[in-house]
Amino acid sequence: MAEENGPRGSRRFRNRDGDFTAGNSSDASGGVGRSLPHSIEAEEYLLSCCFLDGLEVVSRCLEARLSAGSFYVPAHRTIFEKLVELYNRQSLIDLAIVAEELKTTRQLDEIGGYAFLTQISGR
Repeated sequence: MAEENGPRGSRRFRNRDGDFTAGNSSDASGGVGRSLPHSIEAEEYLLSCCFLDGLEVVSRCLEARLSAGSFYVPAHRTIFEKLVELYNRQSLIDLAIVAEELKTTRQLDEIGGYAFLTQISGR
């Protein structure tokens, strides 16, 4: 790939076909064969805090512009999405309620079941 400076100092790369691609792409993989830095433990601790302090922690996450896309683990994304839905409805955030919401939308088994939720909430 040949490198060339683009508008406003952004970097562009010429691929094999001669087309230019931006150097600041928002590819979630962070590049070919690489992934962005992440901490599964940190994600679990954050979700655990959401279960403990409910609306207050979710509110702070949203103020910090944290979104479901910020999570590396797909199951964590799904759980955070559900927490935000409950927050937006001003519902109580509790392990049993989140589990029931996930069960209703047929996502509970996808994330690893009630046992996975219990594991995360116990961090």
